[in-house]
Amino acid sequence: MKANLALKKMNNDYTFIRHGQTYWNKNGIMHGQYDIPLNYTGVKQAKKISTELKGEHFDLCLCSPLKRAQSTAFSILQHHKNTKIVYDDRLKELNKGLLEGKHLNSEKLLKNEDQNLLKKFNIESKIQFYARVKEFIDETEKKYKNKKILIVAHSGTIKMLFFAFDYPKTKLHLAYYGLHIKNCQPYKIGSIELRSEKMKIGFFPMVADILHSGHVLSLEEAKKHCDFLIVGLHCKPNYKEPQQSIYERYMQLRAVKWVDEVIPYENIERDKDIFVSLDYDVYFLGEDHKSEDWEHKDKIEELDKEIIYLKRRHNYSSRNIKNGFK
Repeated sequence: MKANLALKKMNNDYTFIRHGQTYWNKNGIMHGQYDIPLNYTGVKQAKKISTELKGEHFDLCLCSPLKRAQSTAFSILQHHKNTKIVYDDRLKELNKGLLEGKHLNSEKLLKNEDQNLLKKFNIESKIQFYARVKEFIDETEKKYKNKKILIVAHSGTIKMLFFAFDYPKTKLHLAYYGLHIKNCQPYKIGSIELRSEKMKIGFFPMVADILHSGHVLSLEEAKKHCDFLIVGLHCKPNYKEPQQSIYERYMQLRAVKWVDEVIPYENIERDKDIFVSLDYDVYFLGEDHKSEDWEHKDKIEELDKEIIYLKRRHNYSSRNIKNGFK
């Protein structure tokens, strides 16, 4: 379902920008309202979007007061010296309470919007989050007319801004987790698709040693079957010794555009909870595993996860590359 502007007519022309990457983004740690600055990549992303928006005109910039948003806004406004910047606490990210600073694995606790859990960990509900963002945009719409307004904020805030103009037909928390907002990408109302059904999440375990075209083709194929792709990075497989460090493999996987999240794990037996408790719908393996009795197959089938064996339509392999180095 594309955002339908007829549902709520806008008085102004908005451009939404999520802040650049932070160390916590890079390492899969939940921010919430914890004030973390941009990392080196985030600074570069902010400079890049600043250059892309150089020719645009903005009458006003409305910004979250958190450092990562401020730094991104400052970078953009280097080319817009006459654009006033106004900070508003209502543009802060979702308050994740006691889960802030925890690994993204913990975010699955939030996805059912369990009120007892929200209260226990002092977490802002999606309804409360929506209400403060809606109050902000309604006030902005009354105050300004026919203005070009840049809003620099956070992933969750931008989702709620979209919903303020086009309220989802499904439950708010389901629609919330059905959207993915990228760092330092410009968004306009109507530029993304609001899903009316639950986002399909895929999980693909791999060693990814000496990342090559075959890996990338497999990841591309996997992403065709899901909305959000998590790669489980097998750090220490007992059947071979990876040539690259965990960090090298992690960074390469994160750079692949088909990959939305990377979760490292040491080995299947020790970290089996990832395979059985992580919130995903489809499990990916190469077709060479189809006839095998691979680890936790029975458990994953018991959990009624969809299993897709990806066909190999290429001759790329790490072995061929290693042999070529000899």
